[in-house]
Amino acid sequence: MKPCRPLYVFGYGSLMWRPDFPFTWSESALAIGHSRSLCVWSSTYRGSPERPGLVFGLDETPGRKARGLLFKVEQEDRRRVIHYLFQRELIYPIYQPSQVLVQTKDDIFQALTFTVDRSDPAYAVNINHSVRRAAIASGRGRAGRAKDYLANALMKLRELGVQEPALEADLAAAEALPDDPDLLFGLLNKAMRCRLDLVFKPVHERPSV
Repeated sequence: MKPCRPLYVFGYGSLMWRPDFPFTWSESALAIGHSRSLCVWSSTYRGSPERPGLVFGLDETPGRKARGLLFKVEQEDRRRVIHYLFQRELIYPIYQPSQVLVQTKDDIFQALTFTVDRSDPAYAVNINHSVRRAAIASGRGRAGRAKDYLANALMKLRELGVQEPALEADLAAAEALPDDPDLLFGLLNKAMRCRLDLVFKPVHERPSV
């Protein structure tokens, strides 16, 4: 295992195509014991109270591996990059900074990433295909559409040689749906609505610092 100096960062969502921090190299890699899914209700970047969207989270899942990108950050940039990543990712309390084992074709590293807290109301648990696809179709926040977020992720994963047929099917189905949040709200049961109410409470979102 490589020591965590310099800093290694594992990206599995928007960090794969928009890292926005200095790094000396990046390489396709696997987060050991974790899985990626659209399991986070986005209240800001790809969603809003009027148009909730879904983004990726990284779940601890024994026996699984999640493909993403590993970035190497030199020691002189370490503190600055950590500060930037905490500002960017910790706007949502569901994301927790974590050290995970990441495997490249040649080695294993310990890397900083952001895993999900399953107890947080933003954890999109037990949602069916229809709800997920409606959220992808109409979700929109300050960073743009949930649909574009998923399309960007799939494009990057294809570049890495990763096939995600279930996510490809979700995107295709979402593109065939109307851009209408009423469709999503009409599919939500009482428990889902209660969770979303908690997600969009002002106290739930941490302000950027």
